[in-house]
Amino acid sequence: MRADLQAAELQAKAAGQAAKAASGNLKPEVGLELGAGTLRQSWHQGGTWTWAAVGVKWKVFSGPDRAKSNAAHAQARAAEDMRTFKQQQAEHEVRVAREALRAAEAKHAAAREALAASEESKRLREARHREGLTPLTDVLDAEAARQGARTLLLQSLYDLRTARAALDLATGAPIEGVTP
Repeated sequence: MRADLQAAELQAKAAGQAAKAASGNLKPEVGLELGAGTLRQSWHQGGTWTWAAVGVKWKVFSGPDRAKSNAAHAQARAAEDMRTFKQQQAEHEVRVAREALRAAEAKHAAAREALAASEESKRLREARHREGLTPLTDVLDAEAARQGARTLLLQSLYDLRTARAALDLATGAPIEGVTP
């Protein structure tokens, strides 16, 4: 999984937990206190007592606590929206990278065919020149076309490797075997 998606996921979880904690401040609190005591001057004189107390505290109309809770919930929604956006963005990047890879593969295949065709053209023009049927300039033109096709092949190979690296980056895979 991509690091930016992991970070967005963790931020959304943290914001959700913060919203839960802020909402907890608005819930009632119940406390129970139990006790026992004794006051004796000797074993036979004095008294012993026990007590129990129950207390309830509820911040029903606490404006600051309610505002904190609302803000925390808004942050949680924003973090979740950001996580969703980053997920959609990553999916889009993967689709675009796959299309670019397909295009680069097609370009590379076409460049290989162009190189093969230019080599065959050069071979035919050299043979015709040896027979005296074409001038030397045609052979030189064929050689220039062959060099252009080789350049196109090298450029398409570069584009192909770049497209593969872009797909690896988009999917979060190691790029050409190198892990971050």
